[in-house]
Amino acid sequence: MKKKTIARNYKILHEAATTLAALRDKTELRNEMPIEQIQVHLVDGSGDGIVLCLEYDEVVNGELNKTFHSMEEYYAEEDAVIEVELENAADREVEDYWGEDESEDEEFEEFVNRERRRREPLLN
Repeated sequence: MKKKTIARNYKILHEAATTLAALRDKTELRNEMPIEQIQVHLVDGSGDGIVLCLEYDEVVNGELNKTFHSMEEYYAEEDAVIEVELENAADREVEDYWGEDESEDEEFEEFVNRERRRREPLLN
């Protein structure tokens, strides 16, 4: 069991490192996307694990801060504020899902009926 765990861990860590290296070497990403923070969540099957954070320090220009957190401490911020902006229904343009023209409804019904007949079992 331990060899299987070691092999699985190596594989996923290797793929993560390979993917990050590919992103690092991708010219468009490197030159055009200002990355401020990278988070890596190492999680087991039950959701336990650690979070590695690499982020630029806002006070010291160019300085990288590396922090590790348990999943519990990372997601259990007591004073966390979640801001949600709701749209006013009157401000949204909502299209009629079924279409405005009744002929579209008839075409849809015909399509559904054809598909049902086509998929009927061929047993007697």
